[in-house]
Amino acid sequence: MYCNNCGKKLEDGANFCSHCGSHQKSNNDTSEITTPENYSSVIVMETSKKKRSHGFLKFIAILTILVGCILGISKIIDSKKNPYNQDGATQLFKRSANNNDIYVNSDLDLSNLGVKYIITPQVDIDGLKVTIEFLDKNMNALDSYVKSIGNVKKGVQVNFSISLLDLGISVAWNTKYESLGVTGGTVSYFA
Repeated sequence: MYCNNCGKKLEDGANFCSHCGSHQKSNNDTSEITTPENYSSVIVMETSKKKRSHGFLKFIAILTILVGCILGISKIIDSKKNPYNQDGATQLFKRSANNNDIYVNSDLDLSNLGVKYIITPQVDIDGLKVTIEFLDKNMNALDSYVKSIGNVKKGVQVNFSISLLDLGISVAWNTKYESLGVTGGTVSYFA
């Protein structure tokens, strides 16, 4: 008879190995007996099993983290290559701002002896510039005034006034109409 654990020769019918102390099971013995002699080997065996299972769990955790990082990085790279915005539009375009991009309200400004303008952009506009023409009764231009407003956001009102005294008495006296138009600016949009 030989030891089930270390393989050394044992006396026939021995329950424990005299060399390593491990319990010798017979073919019909299904119970596990732990005695002081083999107790340390049972603990060592259970500890090594736990170490193996912890090692496997660590491996799975590290593998999961690596796969997550790779997927995250590929998503970032794809989003930089992707010409679509979040709404599914395909490409960013730019165009010149026009009169339809703003809503204008003007009122007589007695405190400034001029005209007060309220511009409400209908879209975001970079570098908005408007030109106001002062016209006589025959719609002939008397003078014009250019106002650089800058970058404006959709729906945010911009207020400014023009003093008719700055334009001159003749212009102020003969002005019957005014015309305000967008003469500068860029609108960016997805299409």
